[in-house]
Amino acid sequence: MENYDFEMPTPCQHCGEIFDLNDGFGSEKWYPNTVICEECYRKEEEEIEEDERWETVNNELSNALYGLDKEDGAWDKLSDENRALILHIVNRRYSPEEGKVRGGSTIKWETFTDESYHNMIAVRPIGDTDFNSPRLFHFIFPENAEKFKLLAEMAFVAKPNGG
Repeated sequence: MENYDFEMPTPCQHCGEIFDLNDGFGSEKWYPNTVICEECYRKEEEEIEEDERWETVNNELSNALYGLDKEDGAWDKLSDENRALILHIVNRRYSPEEGKVRGGSTIKWETFTDESYHNMIAVRPIGDTDFNSPRLFHFIFPENAEKFKLLAEMAFVAKPNGG
């Protein structure tokens, strides 16, 4: 048996490095109820923070867009800066002549009725079945979900884990 000079040598579940169990941290996302090394814990924390950031962005965007398409003259009421930003994002990311997202990304999205979320209409990348996914959007009206799906398919979106 190897001598690691640790009181309780333990292999990290994520990276396989040996660390002292007393110096480890509980995994919150990757391996719940499992202790991982400090380096992996820091990486996991960064991933959790990124997920939380996207969840906040999704919620704020959903709140901002709620009912906007039903309001007469809504586009004209947006500031020039916001209209320009929306057009810039869509035009920069989408190549109509090729019918695909620049950079070769071809993520397809789906809509479905999410019974576990008050029967709201949900939009997500096909195959992303994580209930806590930062790429899961909920809408009250099916027409809003369909419009968002079309916009999402035109935009560049990082592929979900395993995608």
